[in-house]
Amino acid sequence: MCSPLTRAKADALRAGAGHVGTIELESVDTVRAVLETNFFSVVTLTKAAFPHLRAANGRLITVSSVGGAVGQPLNEAYCAAKFAVESFLESLTPVAATVGGIRIVAVKRVALNGAAVQTMTDAWVRAGTPAAGAPA
Repeated sequence: MCSPLTRAKADALRAGAGHVGTIELESVDTVRAVLETNFFSVVTLTKAAFPHLRAANGRLITVSSVGGAVGQPLNEAYCAAKFAVESFLESLTPVAATVGGIRIVAVKRVALNGAAVQTMTDAWVRAGTPAAGAPA
């Protein structure tokens, strides 16, 4: 059976998951898992898609996060992974365009609503750490 990647110029490949936590309370294994999901899965899917994108003169669109541009409290592992994605794509873009005719687009999404902020603040307080902006 023919892969959808061989029939189309663009496909959606999803690799990533949200995460809230701080290194003081998390294991290194948890941080590694966040990087595996949010960075290495992007690398793996990009590598798998490249031959098909090159053949179709296609475009790779990767959804990243504002967490790849600005660090966020209680989000160190997630932000580290998203910074890695941004750097990976920035480094890959000129090579992909020159060698393979592939255009790369990184879209930074922002999805931090009041509930997400409250969840992070609650986790911070439960950890016994003063909430951001609160007196220490």
